[in-house]
Amino acid sequence: MQPEASSPDISRRLQRLERRLEILGKICRHDLPNRLVAIRGLVNLLSEESDKLGSEGQEYARRLSAAAERALDLMQTIKTLLAVDAIADKPEEIDMPDLARELARETKQLLPQPDVEYQFSFTVRKVHGIRRSLHKVMGELLRHGLGEGRAKAFVEIGSRNTEQGDEITLTIAPNRIALDPRLAASQKDTTMENRLELLVARELVESWGGALHYVEFPGKGIGYVLLIPGCQR
Repeated sequence: MQPEASSPDISRRLQRLERRLEILGKICRHDLPNRLVAIRGLVNLLSEESDKLGSEGQEYARRLSAAAERALDLMQTIKTLLAVDAIADKPEEIDMPDLARELARETKQLLPQPDVEYQFSFTVRKVHGIRRSLHKVMGELLRHGLGEGRAKAFVEIGSRNTEQGDEITLTIAPNRIALDPRLAASQKDTTMENRLELLVARELVESWGGALHYVEFPGKGIGYVLLIPGCQR
């Protein structure tokens, strides 16, 4: 049995952790993004000469481009995670139909495929929260759900008031089918631990005092339940 750490020991450990996080933040903000941008520039040059690469060379260039874009996206995700506690925006009234349409446009630009059909089911149009953070969370959830190689997808976004606060649901299925993630939201969110985007989304939601649940419907689709507590009002 190990002895309990003393207050000075805990303080030193926290200071070392803060220094390491600061170093990681600098790497993610400057060094790695600059290198990845250089790689993307090289890929663009190769694309201009694609006719000289042959089919195999073009495929490798495509893979390199996708890897660079994915790495840049991960860097942005890590920066968001490191800045979770620094987001000091005040809760505001958020128009859900407006936010949903904005997310649909942005997702279409980032992910031309799959072909997505949206349905909005807002019992209440307005929810209360930090719009910038909610936009980030729902964008990550949409990209996670749609980035699974689907050819077509049906996305439903809804919101309602509950005794605990404002509740937002998001479901993604290969076709038009009714899924209610609230029915299974109590299951263990094991997939959360395996995807960086979902971990960031959960950290953002929990920084508000809220909760995020991920639900799988085998053979049908996936869903999320996002709760914004009443104290955000």
